[in-house]
Amino acid sequence: MELLKGELLKLKRLSIFQMAILAPALVLLLGIKFYSFIKVKTPQVTPWEGLAVGSDTIFVGAILPILIMYVVIMMSRIENLNNGWKQLLVMPVKREKIYLTKYLVVLLVLAATLAAYLVEYTITAYLLGAKGIIPVEMFLSIIFIFIALQPFIAILFFLSNRSNSFVLSLGVGMVFILSSMLIVQSSYWKYAPWAYPLALIQGGLSIVTEVLPILIISAFIFISIFFLDMYDFRRRDII
Repeated sequence: MELLKGELLKLKRLSIFQMAILAPALVLLLGIKFYSFIKVKTPQVTPWEGLAVGSDTIFVGAILPILIMYVVIMMSRIENLNNGWKQLLVMPVKREKIYLTKYLVVLLVLAATLAAYLVEYTITAYLLGAKGIIPVEMFLSIIFIFIALQPFIAILFFLSNRSNSFVLSLGVGMVFILSSMLIVQSSYWKYAPWAYPLALIQGGLSIVTEVLPILIISAFIFISIFFLDMYDFRRRDII
């Protein structure tokens, strides 16, 4: 718990969690504009549908991965400055615990951002006149996206732990983000795991034959990279 508090304090000046709350709100403003536009041409569209179509792609395809990338890069940069890694690793704490704590911080930011989006999406929809309860598909998509993003996070961790410069992590992250927006429009998205989060919000996917394989593949990639990186982190003398 003390390690977690320490990691959160390091990020306090960066206002990460404030960004996690504000970012979804900015995206939903675009969703409101889209809903207002499409409502004129398609009166039967509901606020639930209009907001989702107008906001989900930008949120999942750009805002969410960019925020994750920012957190991972800044965590690594903080430790790289002033020999932070050496100071951290001389503490009487197992390296696995240090690694897991840092990863947990990223997961907390991801969970907070997804939760903020869900809450703000619901409030915005009701303000626009939505009826009934939030579609169950929205809850499921949040869970699916959380799982599908794990390989992306693990890869960023893998890269940031192997370089004192943020350029590599930033470059690879941006390539994944930009290419996923193109690949998801084709039939080749199945062969690009980094495009899975975007694919999950496109709709029309079969739970058994498409969504489940996405989650299984994402989990396998995550587990492979995560444990490989943690093993290497544990045995390296210099970070």
